[in-house]
Amino acid sequence: METTNTILPASFLRQLPYMAQVDLPMLSPQIQNSFFTQYVQRQKSTGFAYLLWVFFGLHYAYVNRWGIQFLFWITAGGLGLWWFIDLFRMPGIVRKYNHDMALQCLASIRMAHRI
Repeated sequence: METTNTILPASFLRQLPYMAQVDLPMLSPQIQNSFFTQYVQRQKSTGFAYLLWVFFGLHYAYVNRWGIQFLFWITAGGLGLWWFIDLFRMPGIVRKYNHDMALQCLASIRMAHRI
């Protein structure tokens, strides 16, 4: 069942990747709600990533990039330079994770509902 009505707020849709912005309004409200629930449970917060970065240097682990995380630890954050650069990169790192997660959630919802 396809509809052109969305139950999701426009501000929420704007933070998603383009493919999700286009596909979600075409799905039923029940499926949109399933996507929203799954995505909100799995998305990451930039603020929490900064806390992990400052206190523990665990920001890459937070976004499930363990290989980079170990390299970060082994090099002591690039002797501080990499650590400093991540101050400015953090929003993009978290946004990329959330975009990838949105597409994974959309794919799993489509598969579950055979769309």
